[in-house]
Amino acid sequence: MPDFVHLHVHSHYTLLESTTPVKGLVTHAKSLGMDALALTDRGNLFGAFEFHSECKDKGIKPIVGCQVNVAPLGMREKTRDTHQLVLLATSEQGYRNLSKLVSKAWLDGFYFEPRVDLECIAQHQEGLICLTGAGKDAFINRHLLVGADDEAARQLGMLTDIFADRVYVELTDHGVEGPVSALAGARRLAAQVGAPVVASNWAHYLNRADATTHDVQLAIQKVTTIADTRRKRMPAQEYYLKSAEEMAGLFADLPEALANTRAIAERVAKTVIPSGAYHLPHFTCPEGHSEASWLRELCARGIARRYGAAPSAEVRERLEFELETITAMGFCAYFLIVADFINWAKDRGIPVGPGRGSAAGSIVAYAMKITDMCPLKYGLLFERFLNPGRKSMPDIDIDFCKDRRGEVIEYVSKKYGQDAVTQIMTLGTMKARMAIKDVARAYEWTPEESQDLANLVTEDPSGKHTLAVCLGKKPLDQEKGLYDAVDAMVKRYESDHRSKDVLDTAMALEGLGRSLGVHACGIIIAPGPVSDFVPVCKVKDKPATQFNMGQVEKCGLLKMDFLGLKTMSILKKTADVVKAAEGIDIDFETVPLDDAKTFAMLGTGETLGVFQCESSGFQELIKLLKPDRFEDLIALVALYRPGPLMAGMHTSYCNRKHGLEKVDYPHPVLEKSLKETYGLYIYQEQVMNISRELCGFSPAEADDLRKAMGKKDINVLKKLEEKFIEGAWTTNQFDKGKCKEMWEKILGFASYCFNKSHSACYGLIAYWTAWAKANHYAAFMTANLIYEMDNKDKMTLFVERLRATDVPVLPPDINESGWEFTLVRGSGVGGRGSEAAEY
Repeated sequence: MPDFVHLHVHSHYTLLESTTPVKGLVTHAKSLGMDALALTDRGNLFGAFEFHSECKDKGIKPIVGCQVNVAPLGMREKTRDTHQLVLLATSEQGYRNLSKLVSKAWLDGFYFEPRVDLECIAQHQEGLICLTGAGKDAFINRHLLVGADDEAARQLGMLTDIFADRVYVELTDHGVEGPVSALAGARRLAAQVGAPVVASNWAHYLNRADATTHDVQLAIQKVTTIADTRRKRMPAQEYYLKSAEEMAGLFADLPEALANTRAIAERVAKTVIPSGAYHLPHFTCPEGHSEASWLRELCARGIARRYGAAPSAEVRERLEFELETITAMGFCAYFLIVADFINWAKDRGIPVGPGRGSAAGSIVAYAMKITDMCPLKYGLLFERFLNPGRKSMPDIDIDFCKDRRGEVIEYVSKKYGQDAVTQIMTLGTMKARMAIKDVARAYEWTPEESQDLANLVTEDPSGKHTLAVCLGKKPLDQEKGLYDAVDAMVKRYESDHRSKDVLDTAMALEGLGRSLGVHACGIIIAPGPVSDFVPVCKVKDKPATQFNMGQVEKCGLLKMDFLGLKTMSILKKTADVVKAAEGIDIDFETVPLDDAKTFAMLGTGETLGVFQCESSGFQELIKLLKPDRFEDLIALVALYRPGPLMAGMHTSYCNRKHGLEKVDYPHPVLEKSLKETYGLYIYQEQVMNISRELCGFSPAEADDLRKAMGKKDINVLKKLEEKFIEGAWTTNQFDKGKCKEMWEKILGFASYCFNKSHSACYGLIAYWTAWAKANHYAAFMTANLIYEMDNKDKMTLFVERLRATDVPVLPPDINESGWEFTLVRGSGVGGRGSEAAEY
C-alpha cells in the first residue's frame, strides 16, 4: 500500500461544514489500513481529546491539529478577510502552544470567527508543523490565484522565518482548477524556493457518496435551500477521506509529496495530549501551615463544633481515616477550596443545600460545613465518595440559592483569577425532529410539511428514539433486540420519495454538531490560566473550555458544579416572610426532625410545594406509607424512581413498615444494614456494608463491588462473586448455597439501588419544605407564589390551594402591594389566623 497519511481533515466539530463524526472518522481510517491520522477542525480543538482517545483505542497515531484563521492586518483589526494555515502539534509542548493559539483566537481575536495573526503564531510556534493550507483562502493560494507570485513567495518566506524546516507547501487536487491553477502555482513556488511539499485531500466527509448530504448541510448552515445558486458549496465531490491508493494515483508524478506525509507523521510523538495528572489550584494557608496541616486544624475546630469538645472514638477514628486518605491522595487543597467558598456564601446569608451526591458520606466535609448531614448517624460511607484504592478526583456538587449563585461564582473568579475560572462547553447536536425540519427546509418544503413529518418522531427526552429507531432500521434496545418503529413514518418512507430523501439525509445528519452551549452548572477552577491546560473558547461572550465535562476532568482539572436550586431560594424567602410577619428567626439546620405536625401533614398527601414530592404518584405513595420518621423520607426519595417502582419495592417497603409483609434477613449479621429498610436492598451503601460485614471486603473493595454492579461489569463481577461467597463462609460461616442465592438477589436489585448520601440530603431538603409548610403555611405558600410568578399553571395550583384552605389571595393594591407577593396579617378575611397573600 502506498505510504500516505491524511493531514488535513475536518470533523463535525467544524460546525455545519463536515458530516464526519470523530468515531466514524477513526474507524473508517482504520478500515483503509491507515496507522496515522490528523484532525484539523477549523478554528477549534473541540474534537481533539475525543480524536486522540479514539485513535489510541484503534492503534492509530493521532496527529492533533487545527486549521487556523490568520488575520492579515492583525488580530485587533476588525476585518472578515482571513487566510488559512494548518498547524500540527508534534509534542506535548506543541499541543500546549496550539491550545494557547486557539484560545487566543477566541478570547482576543474573535471577529465573526476565531482569528490569530503571524505575531501570535511566532510566539507559540515551538512544537508545531505548518502546512500552507488548501483551497482559495489558503495562506499562499490567495496570492497565487491572482497571479501575485512574488507576494506568495514573500508570505512563504515569513512562514519559513517562523517555522524553519517545519513549514510545508500543501498540495491538493480535487480536479476543479480554474484558468489559474493554485496547484500548479504552489508546485512552482515550492520548487523555486526549495520548500518541501506535502499532499492532502482536505476531507469534509468520509465517502464520495456523502457529498450530497454534505451539500445539504452547507445549505442548512446558511439557512437557505440547495437550489440557491449564490450559497456556499463545494466545487466537486472529491472532498472525502481518500485511500492511500487514490492519493498515490493523484500524485503519481510527485512521490515526495506523499512521502512527506509519512515524514511529518514520524515527527509527531505518540501522545501529545497529557492526561492522568491533577492540576488543583493552590490554596493560600495561614503562615506556618501547609494545606494538610490547615485542613487538620479546620477539621479539629469543626468536629468540636459538631460533636462537642470530647467526640467519641468512632468520630475520631473516622476523621483520622478520612484525613489520611485525603492527604495521601493529594486532595487537601480540594476540600479547602470547596469549604472556603461554601462558608463565604453562608457567612453572607446565601442559602446552601445540606449536601448533594456522595459527598455527604464524608465526616471531613461535615466538619468543614461543606455538608450538613452527619454521616455516622445515617450510615453514609466515605468510600462511596472517595475510594482509597482507586484514585479519582473527588466530586462535590453544591446547591446554592438560585438568586445568588452568581455571587459565589464571582467570588471564586476574583480569588483564583478570571482566566483561571471558566465554564464548560457543551455541544448542541441535531436531534431527530430538528434534523427533519432543517433538511426539509433545504429541500424547499413548506414549514407545515416539515412539521407534519417531524411530528411523527416519538417524543422521547432521552433521545433513544432516533430516526433509525423510528424507521425500524435499528433496535431501541440492542441487548434485548427490542424494536419500536413508527408505522406512519415507515409507511411514508416507503411510499413517498420526497419523504424518503428528507429522512435519509436527516438520518445522516442526526447527532452531528450544530451549536455551542455551556454546561448548566459546571465551573473549572485551574491553578493558572485554563488555556495552559485545555483550549478555551467563548460562548455567549463568556469563556468556556473547548473540551466537555468528562474530558476536562480526564485532563486533571478541578470541576465544580454550582447548581442553582430554586427550593433553597424558597426556603430563604419563607424565613424572610416569617421574620417580617411574625418576628421569628428560622434556622432550618436546627429544626427538629421528629416534628409530629410535619409527618401528619405528609401522611395526608398534602405535598404541593414539598421538594421532590409534588407529583400525583408520590402523593399516593406517601399517603400509603404515612411516614413517621425522617428515615422514611430518605427511603422515599430513593424508591420513587422508575426501577424501584417497576420492581414494586415501594409497595413492599410500605407493607413491611405496616406489618402487612414479613421482614426477614438472609443472615443475622445483615440486620444492622437492612433493618432501617425492613430487609429491602434500597441503597448502594447497604450492598457495600453487606460485603464488608458479611464477606470481609475492605472499604475500597466494597466500593469496587458497588461500581461493578452499577455498570454491570460482568468480568469484574465474576471475580468478586467468588470472593463474596468465599468471604461470607470464611468470615461468618454462611452457607455457600444460600450466599449464592443472596448474591443473585443483590445482583438483581443492584441497578435499582440508590446513593443513600444523595437521598439523605435531598430527603432533608424535602423535610425542611414540609416542616415550613406544616408550621408556617401562609408564609411558605407566599414564598412559592413569588417563585412561580413566571409559571402560570403552577401559580394557579397554589392560588387554588390557598383559597381551598381559606387563605385568600388578594388583588393588587396601589397603596399596599409590593413588587412581589406579601403576607398580610389582620386583613379581616379568611382563616388561618386571618392571613392572606397579596399580589
